[in-house]
Amino acid sequence: DRLWLMYVIRSLTYGTLYDFEIKCPSCDSPAKESRDLDQLPVNYADESMMSLFETELPFSGLKMTFDVERGVHEVEVAKSTRHKRKMFLNQADQPDEVFDFRALLLIRKFADATASYETPTAVRQIWQALNAGDRTHFRNLLNNMPWGIDVNIDITCAYCSYEYEVPLPMGIDFFYPRNIQASKH
Repeated sequence: DRLWLMYVIRSLTYGTLYDFEIKCPSCDSPAKESRDLDQLPVNYADESMMSLFETELPFSGLKMTFDVERGVHEVEVAKSTRHKRKMFLNQADQPDEVFDFRALLLIRKFADATASYETPTAVRQIWQALNAGDRTHFRNLLNNMPWGIDVNIDITCAYCSYEYEVPLPMGIDFFYPRNIQASKH
């Protein structure tokens, strides 16, 4: 997992303690927080998680088989984006275009009660015909795979006592900390 690797490199480079600032979503008060990056939970994938996945799409009822997203898929998405920018005068891809490209790299087949559709043309046609609910279901599956580093942290506001969970902020201080602590490694 590349995100996990980035946290490890940051910990080895600047130490495991990460100081950051955050605003309370309830009262908008600023707070200085600190987290030990070595204490973030990591869910490791086992071999069974590296095979094909299957899900039933909630609106169409189709069964969809898809591959786990890997670095090779990210490289293909990046190549496609760079190529389009060159061809279309640096026009940025729309998020849905990138997601469509990403999805079509991963989907292996669709199936209903009577048939299985596995050719790239059939998969593309079915994908393009799916409604937003089925597409969102797939996007959520990809974004919530059961492995990786859990960067969600719990915070309680010192001013209003509001409790909330947020992803660990990754601002400039993550990559260039103001105060470098001695590493535990």
